[in-house]
Amino acid sequence: MALDTLAAHGWCLYRAGIGSIEDFEAVVLGLGLPLAAHYGDLPSRGGRSGVFNTTPYPPSEDILFHNEASHTPKAPRYIFFACLRAAREGGETPLSDGRLALSLLAPEIRRALAEKGLVYIRNFIPGLDVSWQQFFGTEDCGEVERICREQGIETRWRGNAELETRYRTCAIAAHPIWGEVLFHQIALHHPAFLDPDVRAFFEEMAGPDTTPRSVRFGTGEAIPDDWAHAIYRAQLDAGTVFPWHPGDILMLDNWRFAHGRMAFVGERENYVMLGQLLPQSMP
Repeated sequence: MALDTLAAHGWCLYRAGIGSIEDFEAVVLGLGLPLAAHYGDLPSRGGRSGVFNTTPYPPSEDILFHNEASHTPKAPRYIFFACLRAAREGGETPLSDGRLALSLLAPEIRRALAEKGLVYIRNFIPGLDVSWQQFFGTEDCGEVERICREQGIETRWRGNAELETRYRTCAIAAHPIWGEVLFHQIALHHPAFLDPDVRAFFEEMAGPDTTPRSVRFGTGEAIPDDWAHAIYRAQLDAGTVFPWHPGDILMLDNWRFAHGRMAFVGERENYVMLGQLLPQSMP
């Protein structure tokens, strides 16, 4: 029933009144989907395979819209969120319809995204993000290169301390039911969304693309700041939001809907599970 609702609408809020992580896990396992036992550097909950803490991020700041793992070779078709404790204020998980947002874009932006795709750039710079050793789980540069090569990720070393990776993929995905949808993480990577002082610091220090994460068109051209903001405005216009209640489960089609997290006050206890990792690439 839940999967039928997901197919028809792209998301489903299940006010089940669950009281524990075990309850959450039982509901998701009952859907019979293949689930991710591990997921990048997202922290697992108490060693439970497949149940993760949500992304650690300062509660005073919003997490902007993104399709989970759309900047990587495999992205989950489904995401499941559980709320065991709702924040006193804020903490909502806003959603944005990728099909509607795509239809709201100016034709020239939509055409550029479709034809050029995106390249996501990550710089592992000591002291600014997790180290490449921690991220890849090895001290061996050759092993890192092997892992990246198998996933279609380009690597460039600056000495042994700094690593740059580049991954080229789509900005518009072919959804198996809904056709073309926006599918990206531009707002989490583009420097236009950084605090201006932080952006200026990085660019004065070493030039463009030296932030820990950035994104350009797949051709290597910069995405204009005003275009990046126009894409996000379309996502906002295609958005919806609901208040969390303790015991809620949100089931989400990650390839149809982007999600975020609003700033909050007070304690918030949410968890996530990921279903059906699918390969995605530049069409």
